[in-house]
Amino acid sequence: MALTKFGNIIVDMRGSINGNTYSQNAYGSISRVKKSPINRDTSYQSNVRQLFGNLSQAWRSLTQAQRDAWQAATPNWTRTNVFGDSTRITGFNLFMKLNQQLLVVGGTLIVDPPVPVDFPEFSFDSLYITASPGAMLLNVTNPDTAPDWRLQVFATPPISAGIAFIGGKARQFEVLGYAVGSPVDLISSYIGKFGDIVGQAGQAVTVDIYLVNVTTGQTSTARRQKAIIMD
Repeated sequence: MALTKFGNIIVDMRGSINGNTYSQNAYGSISRVKKSPINRDTSYQSNVRQLFGNLSQAWRSLTQAQRDAWQAATPNWTRTNVFGDSTRITGFNLFMKLNQQLLVVGGTLIVDPPVPVDFPEFSFDSLYITASPGAMLLNVTNPDTAPDWRLQVFATPPISAGIAFIGGKARQFEVLGYAVGSPVDLISSYIGKFGDIVGQAGQAVTVDIYLVNVTTGQTSTARRQKAIIMD
């Protein structure tokens, strides 16, 4: 399904229809032939499906009053769509979204809708990667102690430095406490997820960091850095 935004004429379109995918890059709106992804049935995909199934079962196990409460809470949890417009989500989607984030960062499932809280300040200032000796140094600024928050860290495998669009290549490989010192070296976790980077000098890695609240499941927008792997 393609999402279309109308003005006096169509001003934007996102999604897929009739074999074509509509999106946007740095130069404006684009259209390309839709490619069907190959289901490689990786352990990551299996874990995602299992988590979704478990949460769906948890939703069905709620009382009707609890489900009604999630639906009533949705005005507090508007989100921004691909056009930058605020939209409402359903109570089911809110339950799934918040609990999925809670579980992947080590929180516990919540059956009652939380009240949104303010995000503390944090920034992802720099990224340095070297192949030999291996190091992946992240400089993160988080001046306030906030025990209810975690840093969810995603990265791509080493890819060509000329590739700007990373698509779905990024995978979570670490979760950090908010009070982590800086710089923090995550090379061991990265190698555990993507394999050794020896011989990968000149390739690029993109790292995204999200701030996640472990009591509400709230998730910030990503802070991103890209680095070339050095010798």
